[in-house]
Amino acid sequence: MTNLAEESLIKTDLYKSDFVDTSLNDINMEFINFMIKQNEKLLPLYQQYITVSEDFQKFKSKFLEENNSIKVEDYNKEVQRYNDTKNKFFNTLTENQIAKAELLKRWYVTNSNFLKNNIEFEDLYEKFTNSN
Repeated sequence: MTNLAEESLIKTDLYKSDFVDTSLNDINMEFINFMIKQNEKLLPLYQQYITVSEDFQKFKSKFLEENNSIKVEDYNKEVQRYNDTKNKFFNTLTENQIAKAELLKRWYVTNSNFLKNNIEFEDLYEKFTNSN
């Protein structure tokens, strides 16, 4: 994802001076940066959630295998740890998805307005899509 984001930033930067109207360029850069920050924010939380989930399963399995009872306090502590981690990840994911949906709506409006106001873009479009 990082390479794709970097390549997208470079390609977007290449055409920033082709138009006086930089709105599409600006929103593209904002979207790319949003995606980079999304990964930086969500990946550690997801990894932590998976680790805590696995630890919780091991905790429960240990007592089942040994046929021992679990102290309610110990079990509740592990459940709380799991729930806190899970809720932090899913709350952040939900906030991110809402922000992304709003950003995409703005991108569609900006893209539409840019194309309406910059008909000559069609002549230059092939230059950016067919170059390596």
